[in-house]
Amino acid sequence: MALKTRETYVHCLLKTVANNAKTVLRGFFGSSKNTQKSFY
Repeated sequence: MALKTRETYVHCLLKTVANNAKTVLRGFFGSSKNTQKSFY
């Protein structure tokens, strides 16, 4: 049971990290696009 709980915890943790990475990358690419627009 403890192992199952840990697996679920790790799974949720990975999902959270993936969502955070997506948000950060989206914000980063969005800001870089805006920066390119200001350059041209």
